[in-house]
Amino acid sequence: MTQILQIPLDSLHWHSLLSDQPRWASDTPELLALAADIAERGIDQPLIVCETQEGYSTGSDYYLLDGRHRFMAAKLAGLQTVPCVIREEADAREIILHSLIERRHFTKGQRAYLAWPMIAPSVEENKKARKYQTSKSKVHSVHFGTLTLEEWAKKLGVSLRLLNQASDLFSIFEDDPEYREIVEDKILGSDPDGGAPMGLGAAIAGSAGRQATKNAPRPATTYLMLDATGRLGGVLPKALTSLRSGFERWSEIEDPKAKARLKAEWRELLAVLPPEFAR
Repeated sequence: MTQILQIPLDSLHWHSLLSDQPRWASDTPELLALAADIAERGIDQPLIVCETQEGYSTGSDYYLLDGRHRFMAAKLAGLQTVPCVIREEADAREIILHSLIERRHFTKGQRAYLAWPMIAPSVEENKKARKYQTSKSKVHSVHFGTLTLEEWAKKLGVSLRLLNQASDLFSIFEDDPEYREIVEDKILGSDPDGGAPMGLGAAIAGSAGRQATKNAPRPATTYLMLDATGRLGGVLPKALTSLRSGFERWSEIEDPKAKARLKAEWRELLAVLPPEFAR
């Protein structure tokens, strides 16, 4: 029979494998409703914890593997302890992935995205093991203790294409961390602007467009250009637009910094005007 222990909330900490998993904000209606229910009825389903993290134990702390929203709600409800089941840290990855699979409100793209950081080491170990087997010309089958990408796709209930896209996307994030901050909320459906979650393919395409924009040559900064015939050409700069609108709305602008920026633009524009225009 599984032993359930009452563990102080102050002794519970997030396991590092949960760091990339989404969680409700402290003021969301869902979390507040859960906190109210826990305050009235208590916690029905124990949290799952382990006593070590990366093999290290303090002797008094526990690391959360499943039940992060119950943990957060229990704090809001004012509980001092919560019911917990202790499992081995060796099972941590499997427990978190199982919890992810059971949450059916995630789309398959979201499931692949959330699972990838946890399964990537397993996939890489499997590739190395198979490469080693091939180099040794072993014909008999070997149990590697890890899963291939195809096996993970089947286990998670997602397509191989989605896992490959998740892998590509996290590679993109390594080179462009700022892009992760831009798109992650959109992928997970927690973007304040609402709308349908962004697909992994769309996020990858967005990165390609972002890189193309970064690498594109900057437009000429010349305000006005005359060709050989004396015809006016060139690119209309922001300064020309701000000159007109800024003059018209100057009295309405309350931000001193905005006024200072406009003045700087105007001075830059005036500096290149021929003398006869300054009279």
